[in-house]
Amino acid sequence: MTSKSFILFELLLLVSLVAFHGCNRSSMKSLLPRGSESSRLLEHAPLSIWHDSYESAIEESQKTGKPILADFTGSDWCHWCVKLKTDVFETETFQNWAQDNVVLLELK
Repeated sequence: MTSKSFILFELLLLVSLVAFHGCNRSSMKSLLPRGSESSRLLEHAPLSIWHDSYESAIEESQKTGKPILADFTGSDWCHWCVKLKTDVFETETFQNWAQDNVVLLELK
């Protein structure tokens, strides 16, 4: 793993941990439009291929030589988890970068 990739991995891991620590149900309510289903807001965009199994992510990482970027998400009521998904993971820029550079792993 190159030092640039390792630094990015550490940064995203730190953001995920901080986001998980700051989760609470009341902060999530303000994000959801009335009458919407939270699951619609929380899904990764279809272009992203997120592994939900550590073993499958390791397997792909070994095949491709790409590092694993792990998202330690809280749940559908976590304000910062949702914000990270919508503001970062669902952007076209991130998805294009991720396809070329990392194996994505989401752990709940």
